[in-house]
This record gives sequence, C-alpha cells and structure tokens, in this order.
Amino acid sequence: MSRLIIKSKSIFSQAHRFTPAVTQSCSFKKNSKDFPMPDPELVPKRDFRVGWAYATESKEVEDPGKGKITHSLPIKLTLEKRAKPYFWCTCGVTKNPPFCDSSHRREEKSYKPMKFFVTETKDYWLCNCKQTDNAPFCDGSHKADEVQSSVKK
Repeated sequence: MSRLIIKSKSIFSQAHRFTPAVTQSCSFKKNSKDFPMPDPELVPKRDFRVGWAYATESKEVEDPGKGKITHSLPIKLTLEKRAKPYFWCTCGVTKNPPFCDSSHRREEKSYKPMKFFVTETKDYWLCNCKQTDNAPFCDGSHKADEVQSSVKK
C-alpha cells in the first residue's frame, strides 16, 4: 500500500499537483462581434435581484418587489445583437428609461439592473411600467387598472 505524504504547511497549497489538469478549450476576445450566444438550456436560471442562481440553490433574500410605476406605456426600441449586454432598470427611478443609470443606489430597497442580451437586431417592446412578468420585455401588464391609475397624467 502506498502512502501520500505532503510536506507543506497547507494541504491545499500542493493539492493541485495530485488532481488532473483541465484546460480551457476555447477563448473569446473581449469585444468580438462574433461572440457566441449561450445555449438557453445550458444557462443557469437567473434571478436578477440575487445574481446568478442555479435552480437547485435556494437563497433567502429580501425581495424588493416590482419597481416604481412611472410610465404607463412600453417603449419600442431597435436593439442590436452585440457582445455587450443591455441593463434594464428594475427600480423605475431612472432618468434614462428603460435603461439603468444607477439611480437604484439612492433607493432604500435593494434593486439591481437586469442584464440581458438580444438574439437578433430588430425592434423590441421594453416594459416601462416595471410590472411585467417577462422582464425586460412588455407583457401587457401596463393595461391593468392599478398601473394606469398610479401614473400621474
């Protein structure tokens, strides 16, 4: 029977010597226009208020709820497919709707912008009332009476 003896102050400092090497099979240029879009089935489930969370993980975090209703209609924008992500405002206090301008940092609740990519260059309807269940895209939630009545006209 052979014995493994590690002469070191820490087992972890030399543990890499006894594990198989794993190499990265591909690399990406930071600003490449040919950035591959991830396969949706391989991407972990995203909770934009918590960060990346796999479906098997459970995190107890204060839910800030849906953002402040400041607009009663969605906004139609032409978004380009690109490697750089878009950041959709979830708090509703941005001065640059529907995109985040870091206004959430002044709020008491823990809002975070939602990072998203588009798969093709075309017109998209982005939610401006912050009540959508299909964020960042509009799902018609702005038609509800409570949304329409809460917006100052």
